[in-house]
Amino acid sequence: MRSFLIGIIIMLSITLIGTGSVLAAKSKNEDEIMGVVYGEKIFALDSKDQLDVKLKINKLETENDILDVDLTLSYGGNEFDLETSGKVYPSGNTYTGGYLVDLNETENYSILSFKVEEEAKEALLLPINYDLTNKTVVKIAILDKNTNNLIYFEDTLSSSQQVNDIKEISQELTLDNFDDQNELNEQQEKIDHMESWFMPFLKPVGEKNVTEEDAGKVVSFAGEANNLPPLIPEGFFQTEGDHLSTYREEGGYYITTTTWPVGSENLLSDAIQWEWIMSVPNDFSPGDSAHLADTSLKLTHHGQFLYMAEERRLDRVNDIAYYRIKNPTVSGGIMDGDSEIISKVEKTANFEDFDISIDVEGLIGLVDLAKKFYIPQMLSVVNFQKETEVSPIITYQDSISGQMAVWDDVIRYYSYPLEDKFFKKPGDLIYLGYRVQLPTDADYERIPGKRNLEYNYQFDIYGRNAFGFYTKKIEEVEKYFKKGYEVLE
Repeated sequence: MRSFLIGIIIMLSITLIGTGSVLAAKSKNEDEIMGVVYGEKIFALDSKDQLDVKLKINKLETENDILDVDLTLSYGGNEFDLETSGKVYPSGNTYTGGYLVDLNETENYSILSFKVEEEAKEALLLPINYDLTNKTVVKIAILDKNTNNLIYFEDTLSSSQQVNDIKEISQELTLDNFDDQNELNEQQEKIDHMESWFMPFLKPVGEKNVTEEDAGKVVSFAGEANNLPPLIPEGFFQTEGDHLSTYREEGGYYITTTTWPVGSENLLSDAIQWEWIMSVPNDFSPGDSAHLADTSLKLTHHGQFLYMAEERRLDRVNDIAYYRIKNPTVSGGIMDGDSEIISKVEKTANFEDFDISIDVEGLIGLVDLAKKFYIPQMLSVVNFQKETEVSPIITYQDSISGQMAVWDDVIRYYSYPLEDKFFKKPGDLIYLGYRVQLPTDADYERIPGKRNLEYNYQFDIYGRNAFGFYTKKIEEVEKYFKKGYEVLE
């Protein structure tokens, strides 16, 4: 009897051990990470049961300064091999840190972002993955080029050796590591796209449901929120939606705020702010013949901000926003008839790839001298002609008769457009100066009185598409101001 009981116990032990082996075989292997097929838009996940796609990491190996990657993607009942390689760069996200791998596209897949974060922050994890907080996490976004489906992975990277290898070959974004400035700029653009890869896949948020005045009354954040664009009220960083402001004379801004990660209570804001700068000519005293007026449009603030609702804390997480200013144009001229003319213009700009030999084309604004313009906006009635001389400084005739002989009208307006050019960094600007001239004609009668100048600003706000190209027009901006000077007796 005793030997019979011992036999049963041994058989049960063998059975349990065998069952344990089967269960272990069904669990996720260390070299596999789990993800989700989002489709064309990102949606909230309720549980890890919705993680329906698997990525097996067959190889993460470094050779010189290159990371070689071999992956097997499993979803929809099929498996796909992805073999690619790329260089590693430090993340520009000041909140999470980490490392970004700029991987080459494969035939059927574009790897939008491959990021390794040590001590992952809960605020930027999917809510279903809060258990990964403070662990080493890999975040991978892949676009299926055949279906336009977005596939996203967020899981632990268990091999400390792989992490160390990735860190060891990381290259700083400095000129020392690139052949020239253009190559460095192109790589920085790629990194910016990899940091904000998700923006084109978020659902539209619509306009903010609070006014700027009410947003300014919101209780401040816990702690100190640094480097915020000063024109944007703090409440807008805590309210989902977008808002364009252009009414201030000192400048304007655009901000969009959306839930991120989707399904959390945290909010991510992308914001840009600009200023329009205007100077009027000095009043014309007896003996004065000309004075300078000028105007410029300048991008002053640009960044990405994360509001953590539970802590009521706002952090600047990136110095680069998702948005760009495109086609910046500044214009200006003399609104009152029978008075002054423009006898000289000066044009310049400051932005990446600016070429002073070609990026200074302008439009001459011809106006009938006898007309008086009591209209909201002078720009609409000006006869523009393309400038024949491409130069940053152009001098015209300083007399009415001289300009009439060349143009059949007088120059009283000027427009300086930068077509298909982008402003993307604080300090980028476009400048137009012009000389307001009392005509030198012998029969010109000096007419004392007040005059008005118009200052006009036009540009578009663009965002990226899924492939990183700035093809999405978000907003069209046009603003004009009127300022005066006087011709004294």
